Amino acid sequence: MVSTGIGEEKLRAVFRELIKHIGPQFHMIKEEVKPQRNRLLVRFTNGFGLEILQFLDEEPPRFVVMVLRFLGPGTDDYKPAQYIPIPEAHWLRRPEEILALGHLVASLSAKGTDFKERENRVHKKVA
Repeated sequence: MVSTGIGEEKLRAVFRELIKHIGPQFHMIKEEVKPQRNRLLVRFTNGFGLEILQFLDEEPPRFVVMVLRFLGPGTDDYKPAQYIPIPEAHWLRRPEEILALGHLVASLSAKGTDFKERENRVHKKVA
């Protein structure tokens, strides 16, 4: 793995904090380091996850964080999460924001449809 300097260290610090706070809820982790960006893919035991992209061409580096729903056991078996109370894409600057988002995603129901189920119940009552 080629070091990309401070950007890589910042992403690893986020990763260490995630593990410290919600480590038992991790199921899988994949890391990819490239000269222009770093990528961290995290899967939680509830079937949701985060894709954290850190772009290193800006100072300070910015993070794009996608909320994911895993559909199978592989590292590439996912799609953007929909029908949940959390937006699927986030542009973040501070690691603390990523940690807060990680807590939210890790605490979602394993079904991941709580929000959609409530919405459906409301529509059934109205109909």
